[in-house]
Amino acid sequence: MLRKLTAASIALTCAVSASDTVKFKNGDVISGTIIDITDTGAVRFQYPEATETLEINAEGLDSLTFEQEGTSTHNHGERIYLSNGDELPCDLKKMDDKSISFSTWYAGDFSIPRSKVTKISFENKPESLVYSGPNSLKEWTTAENWVLEQGVLNVNGKGLLAKEFELPNNFIIRFNLEWDGSSPRFRLHLCGRENTTVDRIDRYYLDFTSSGFQFNRVTPRNFDKLGRVSIRSREIKNSTVNVQLKVDRQNQQTVLYLDGVEHGTFDDNAASAPLGSFVILESNQRDGDTLKIKNLQILEWGGNAITRQKNEEIPNKKADTLFDREGFRFSGESPKIEKINDQLTIFFDYQFAKKPMQVPSSRASILYLKEQEPSEEKLKSSYTATLAGGGKISLGQTSLNKDVATTRHPILGECNIKRTAFSTLNSAANQNK
Repeated sequence: MLRKLTAASIALTCAVSASDTVKFKNGDVISGTIIDITDTGAVRFQYPEATETLEINAEGLDSLTFEQEGTSTHNHGERIYLSNGDELPCDLKKMDDKSISFSTWYAGDFSIPRSKVTKISFENKPESLVYSGPNSLKEWTTAENWVLEQGVLNVNGKGLLAKEFELPNNFIIRFNLEWDGSSPRFRLHLCGRENTTVDRIDRYYLDFTSSGFQFNRVTPRNFDKLGRVSIRSREIKNSTVNVQLKVDRQNQQTVLYLDGVEHGTFDDNAASAPLGSFVILESNQRDGDTLKIKNLQILEWGGNAITRQKNEEIPNKKADTLFDREGFRFSGESPKIEKINDQLTIFFDYQFAKKPMQVPSSRASILYLKEQEPSEEKLKSSYTATLAGGGKISLGQTSLNKDVATTRHPILGECNIKRTAFSTLNSAANQNK
């Protein structure tokens, strides 16, 4: 038997635990298990305190957040940016003058018109998993006020958690952060030599407050603010965000991603990068306010930080433009991309070169494809999905069961997306708010 709910009928206040969550337009949040989404867009939901399955009308929904058993370790080598704004992590197979073919772990294989792609980034895959947890507080050298409950780290008020890892020179750290209270007060310290945050310990640290994220460098002599992302905590839906840092100590650059979207590259101009291996989680919450961290992963990373030139305006939109990993820019035409001896290779006719270049994807940063005429095809979106491994995709009329979401996309066509790929589904009616 189903119990039907609208936003007006919700008057529940419950702590969001390690489970799926539904947020309503009126601000109410409930946690439990998302069973499925019907063809009409209604969400069937199992709330732990209810004896019946709830059916929630789509009109009252703001967003759905899916609990993941662990952050996805399916890491693709490329990311394709579509003309409608979607970003798809993928493994590129080939490109010619008419089409681009690629594969994804979450939705299978596709071949789409080249004109529907604006750019391709060559990200390089993480090479190996260094750590996945949290598993036990005993593995941490310092655990002030933090507790571990059902695989989730919790702290009420102030607290410090420290652990020394075998950090590679270049690595990725990512985790889900949740908070309550008026605003978060959280710091992530990286690459220090000691399990303390006292001044002048050589390290990086990311500071997250109500006004946004700031990335800093501390040396024995100086404190440098390397960059800021001014996104207010109240703008983050459900007071939860997936944080990912790509730390390139070789080139002294760090890239910040929030919910899979790149938000800033920070350049460290000190004589050398910090060489320590400690990771420290620091809460400065007020008493009574909590922080939660789950799905913490550290991965060895074989790539370099994406060059800062990638975000510059491309002066010649009538030509293809290639940036390599050293930041050099080439304008001309890329007739094809194909594999040569198992190495993805970009063919590029540089306008001042005597013969076409062949650039291995490992040396490329990003390829901008020349501007095309805008498409007249429109998608009536039901949701905008944030993917667990990074990226985003617009969904038309969508049905969801325990394994897969079936949807229509104006570029990809009919497609089935694995449920485990979803981090959050935001109602399309609210995405511009």
